[in-house]
Amino acid sequence: MATLPLFLSAVAALATPTTALFLQSRDATVRSAIQTCSTQVESERRNCYQMISCVIDRLPSTYAARWSAGASILAFIPTIVGLMSNSVQEVAAVAEESTLLATLLCVSSVTAFSSRFEDHDADGPLVLRDKRTFRLQSAVEDIADVIRANKPKGAEFWRDTRLQNLCAGVVLVGLSAGIWYEVYQITRYGIITFACDVKVNVGLWVGLAQLLALLNIALRHHLFDVREIYFRSQTKLPQKSPPRTLVPAILLRLFANPESQSTTWSSNSQLLSVLKESHIQTLTLVLRSPRSTQTRWILQTATAIASYALYTYGTVVLASLIMIPASDAVRAVVVLSVGAGFGRLVGYWSISQSRTGRRRVIVNVPPAHLDALARVVVGDGAP
Repeated sequence: MATLPLFLSAVAALATPTTALFLQSRDATVRSAIQTCSTQVESERRNCYQMISCVIDRLPSTYAARWSAGASILAFIPTIVGLMSNSVQEVAAVAEESTLLATLLCVSSVTAFSSRFEDHDADGPLVLRDKRTFRLQSAVEDIADVIRANKPKGAEFWRDTRLQNLCAGVVLVGLSAGIWYEVYQITRYGIITFACDVKVNVGLWVGLAQLLALLNIALRHHLFDVREIYFRSQTKLPQKSPPRTLVPAILLRLFANPESQSTTWSSNSQLLSVLKESHIQTLTLVLRSPRSTQTRWILQTATAIASYALYTYGTVVLASLIMIPASDAVRAVVVLSVGAGFGRLVGYWSISQSRTGRRRVIVNVPPAHLDALARVVVGDGAP
């Protein structure tokens, strides 16, 4: 729950600049009308609707048309961004490899829309289907194929997945800053018609949507039963020279998911030989299956209801804004869409089979076969 104080601080920061001057505009004509009306109305915030009426009466009709167009454009943001952004399942799958990267995916978008009333296979490089003819030996062979495909490829400096996550994280930080800047601009200059004297609705919508995704990351172990199996190849690879500075090493360590203390060492000769052939020194295999518990059902239902409610709330709030011209609305749509689209690409690339050299590989296993497959992979049982 460490994100809650940060979220409240962000909302307070959005509200602070609006206390000095309630109505603001970047247009000189609108600012002149606001100054004139402020001398006629005793309190801008208390008599908000009177101020709005006074300002609209003193402006040409073209301004009202621009504001109406701006509100119509802003109303499409939850739908556009919801279609482009990562789902909750994708973010949770990315968190298995890098929690920090998954967190940045959450804060670089304004929506993590997901329907969780039903169980669906979570995304990952390999999904083992629950069939009547499920064979452990075939499952082990499929896992061996995934390990072979995970052989590091490309330029040597780009093979480290921590460096890849770091580069993607830097871009996500910039996009997150741009998104919150647009939220600040909309909050500063926009007025919500049904809550004229309140100016934190947009920031509240974005903050709650991001908080919902972060909570799903924190509570993902209540949704999935996980077995982590650690492999270490007997072949010693040439050690790279240590980094010249301490800061890059610290950043790379942050973007690498720390190994769980419950990780089991594997002695499976078949998989270890595949690891050696693929020139992979270390690898953590994550066997994961959905839990069939009441807690999972409650979390799924609560996530679905909250995501629907936030989607509706954001649409209503943005459609009710005035004093935001169409040009500013288009800029906000572009920034938020770029953040959601890039985050979707990063999330898909992070958990797809096309990415090689990963240190953690996720395999989704049917619940009935999780323990048996884990014993075989570890080497304590025969297929």
